[in-house]
Amino acid sequence: MSYQTYGNLAIKHEGEHFHQPIRFQGQYHDEETGLHYNRFRYYDPAIGQFITQDPIGLLGGSNNYRYAPNPISWTDPWGLVCKEHLENTKKEAVKYAEEVNSNWDSIRPTNSAKKPGTIDVIITKDGQVFKGYSIRKGHPNYDDPLGNVDKRVKDAYDNVPLEERMTSTHGKCAEPTALTNALEAGADLEGAISVSVDVKTRQLKEACNSCNPVLKSFGIIDGVRVK
Repeated sequence: MSYQTYGNLAIKHEGEHFHQPIRFQGQYHDEETGLHYNRFRYYDPAIGQFITQDPIGLLGGSNNYRYAPNPISWTDPWGLVCKEHLENTKKEAVKYAEEVNSNWDSIRPTNSAKKPGTIDVIITKDGQVFKGYSIRKGHPNYDDPLGNVDKRVKDAYDNVPLEERMTSTHGKCAEPTALTNALEAGADLEGAISVSVDVKTRQLKEACNSCNPVLKSFGIIDGVRVK
């Protein structure tokens, strides 16, 4: 069998007389409706979208009906683009951590602002770079870390369940600022890679329980979690 881009059956080769209802990702093809069933909802291969919203809401991405990024324009047959993108983001993040550590006295927002614990760098698929650093005591936004970020960023953090949040540092990480800088620049964040680095040790750090679902909601990959 051969399939069209979004999963419709294109060609059934001669000699294939058995019934084969399984489609992409193990979805079950319903002959009566033409839809594909995947246990939680139905997918329509004719339009390349699900017909109902994602049950996990914005945690699944900004488009609640999306099946996948465009498989025509977003292709990497050799598996090299993602690796290069990932390595570039890691290098840029370590470099930025070194800059913040060395130049904090000149870039700190107030004289009393303590040096941040982490930085975050987001690089989009088209190469745009956005940066941010975490908020510690003395920073003007310490008591209300999400007060000055883009509303879409604040809403995403507010949607993280209370029981899953990093209670004492929710919203104070480096990611909210990097995300805000990206969104205000009109960047396309789908497929972007985010890498967080410890300013003191230069060690890569996975996004915390508050930030990881937010990154996912914007279609961003946590580069440190990629194995």
